[in-house]
Amino acid sequence: MLCASGNPSRTLDFSMLRRRLGALGRVIVAAAPLLCGTAMAQEDPAAEPSAEIGQPRADEAVAAPPADTDDAESARLYATNAERREAGRKHPLTSWLTATALVELEWQSQTSRSAERDARDRLSDTAANAQVGLIVAPWRNAKAEAVLEYDSSIGRIVADEAFVSAEIAEWEIEAGRLHTPLGIYLSHFASGPLLEFAESSVDGALLSYTPADRPGLKLMGYRGKARPVGGGSEALSWAASVEARAARWLFGLSYQSDLADSREALLQDFDNRYVNRVGAVGGYAVWTAPGFDLTFEVVRALESFRELESDRDRPVAWNLEFVHAVHPRFDWALRWEGSRELADAPARQAGLALTWRPAERASLTVEYLHGWFSGGLATNEDGEPYASAYRIGAKLSVAF
Repeated sequence: MLCASGNPSRTLDFSMLRRRLGALGRVIVAAAPLLCGTAMAQEDPAAEPSAEIGQPRADEAVAAPPADTDDAESARLYATNAERREAGRKHPLTSWLTATALVELEWQSQTSRSAERDARDRLSDTAANAQVGLIVAPWRNAKAEAVLEYDSSIGRIVADEAFVSAEIAEWEIEAGRLHTPLGIYLSHFASGPLLEFAESSVDGALLSYTPADRPGLKLMGYRGKARPVGGGSEALSWAASVEARAARWLFGLSYQSDLADSREALLQDFDNRYVNRVGAVGGYAVWTAPGFDLTFEVVRALESFRELESDRDRPVAWNLEFVHAVHPRFDWALRWEGSRELADAPARQAGLALTWRPAERASLTVEYLHGWFSGGLATNEDGEPYASAYRIGAKLSVAF
């Protein structure tokens, strides 16, 4: 949800960081036309936008390719939340320590129309986000990673991920603060899809098996925020996923035993206590061709939360996107998504996004989304349900 203009009080002083981010944003915007002219003068063949999904990223090597190389990174910075956490060129600080950085400036404005009085509420939000990734690799097959993120909307630094890992052939084990393998949340828009309500960041251990020519598997055990009512014995939660390729298709299926651990904090009003544990299932399909992407993803609760009202106790969300890469520096995307029993979310939403990349590791995305609400899942301050809403937004991303 968008917030009224203005940021909450900060627990730390980030005024200097915000001034520097603002200055950086102005420099990038001013230089964008010149950079675009240089990029367009090159004879870049069309890239295949989703070639990196589910595969090792092209920037795993310390040395990045030349700026005029038509690689996957010149096509876009990222298309999933997992790729976002890895965005940025790796800079070796020592023989065992490397760092990456990503800076994003985002603006959104939403106008919502109530169903009863045709009144309109306008909300806007401007946010700056700085992400730093650190990789400690004292040995070839073992390492520690941390992704630290500052978001001006919350006014503090958080550890989005922090874990140690070890690899043996096609196997990898990770332990620490991780994201569960429920969904991958594919999107080419500035704002994430509605189904991101199910994303979960927890403390646990993840075992992955990723062979080159067979389905990949992930299995995770973790302890989340949700607890049983009455303080009874707490069972270990778990999640799993499987991913397979077939010609131009990529398919994935995932499961999580406790949806209450998601970022949406569905049981926050109940102190994250549940009477019954509610699991969730997710699935996605991706079709790729030179210059085109077609993606579909869905996440849904398998049972009802007894604590919640009957119109929002079993949430479901899905997202369909079509993307055309007109040029390695420019693409457009269409989105059609929907939800059911998801609080504050439209029942249906459609939109258009345009993305321009003035340089190899910089992108600007502008979007328009129009949503239609159903029932009383989204209301104004007077308790009147919304009928529709439209949103315009922009995001500038620069990876270092």
